[in-house]
Amino acid sequence: MKKELLALFVSTPDDHYYIYETGTLKCIIEKLSFGRFSLLTTLQADRETASFVDHLFIHHSDFVKRSYVDHQELCIVFKADTTKENFLAVMKELHDYIDVHHLLQVCNHCHEVKPLSYVHNEETIDLLCDDCFTSLTETSYPVKSLGLLSAIVLCIFPAIVWPVLHDLGYPIILDGILFGICSYKGFLLLGENIDRKGLGLSFLAVVITLSIAQLFAFAFEITQVFQTNFKVTISLSQGFAALPDFWGADLLGVALTYIIPALMFTLITLFVLYRNYKKRHNHRHAFEKLTIDYEK
Repeated sequence: MKKELLALFVSTPDDHYYIYETGTLKCIIEKLSFGRFSLLTTLQADRETASFVDHLFIHHSDFVKRSYVDHQELCIVFKADTTKENFLAVMKELHDYIDVHHLLQVCNHCHEVKPLSYVHNEETIDLLCDDCFTSLTETSYPVKSLGLLSAIVLCIFPAIVWPVLHDLGYPIILDGILFGICSYKGFLLLGENIDRKGLGLSFLAVVITLSIAQLFAFAFEITQVFQTNFKVTISLSQGFAALPDFWGADLLGVALTYIIPALMFTLITLFVLYRNYKKRHNHRHAFEKLTIDYEK
């Protein structure tokens, strides 16, 4: 996003979002990756409006990456090299269309024409009417730390897979994906909701269970060493008892060779699942009305 555009926008407490208003139209500006940014607003949209928005993309494709209408929400994504003149040209065209067709803004939750306010939570900024703001604020969805317990329980399954298939070598690190899915789903069982704290606890459940699984893998390998080299059969518990005699920097290095990549797969999996969850359940994070300082 070019610096000249920032003069048109009003800052918010979240560095990724700005406010832009033209006439009575309230808009939210979101910073995207690679210098791109999007304009989000709400309208009484129909097929004709959707066609007009498609026309915006076709007419201004040099600096508009895409534009669409979805459930009364209008979005225009601008390219990184968009200038102030480019942006204002699109907004004038949009504003003229709204005036000609007498379109009104709607609440982004109930989709009814009502006075709107900017509201925000830890995840997003939205346009809501007072009724929806009140109902969403009064509905509490706390994250329960008890979710750590259910995450650990569900991680038992990939933890069993880890020592059983450890002889496969590096392919076993893909078990990290299964750890991520099980810890995430497990946390929601008793945690009921998940936020960044819940995400951290889910990852902690993986670290705990994966570490234990690796110890089992080592103990199992010790039993195989005795069987192969000494023709002596020992139990898994005896393998655990012998583990301190084998422990050292070399063994730890071998463990980390598998554990660290597996944990990376776990983090990626948790991140993807959490992003999808946020899109579906933004209302679970308490909203507050946004105070806008128009002097900035």
